[in-house]
Amino acid sequence: NRDVVCIAAESASDYFRKNPTATTFSLCINDGMNFCECPSCQALDAPMRKAKGGWNTYSDSYFHFVSEVARIVQTTDPGKYLGCYAYWGVEPTPRGIEKLPGNVVIALTQDTSQHFDPDYKQVDRYLWMAWSKVASHLGKYDYYGLGWLTPRYFPRLAADDIKFIK
Repeated sequence: NRDVVCIAAESASDYFRKNPTATTFSLCINDGMNFCECPSCQALDAPMRKAKGGWNTYSDSYFHFVSEVARIVQTTDPGKYLGCYAYWGVEPTPRGIEKLPGNVVIALTQDTSQHFDPDYKQVDRYLWMAWSKVASHLGKYDYYGLGWLTPRYFPRLAADDIKFIK
């Protein structure tokens, strides 16, 4: 919806105007699986893909939205960025976008502590490599303590992952 794109771009510009030293505005998805399912978005996501966890993937419609907002923000607020997670329902790269605009920063969410499982590690590495081709700016949001009462300790897995990312 073009109106939603314009509202998001205006919100980013308003934020940058009120916070002139800020460099990034968040366009991250909500922590849930509620995505637009209007006919236009459904068409962008068709055929529907399943993510590694078995849930539907909305990367195509979501990153289409992000790209449209980013193009406007490049004009209205040069040198500013939009931050997004590649997470849950938008973890896989979008199929219809070869390269995101240069002002989009992606944080790929992963759980390196699970890399003792070679298959899990391989999927994470594949996603990192795929995103490194689509995003000019790519970082990692790692779940070092997700769902645990105490921090998990896995220095060899973390070191191996850092070397891979470098």
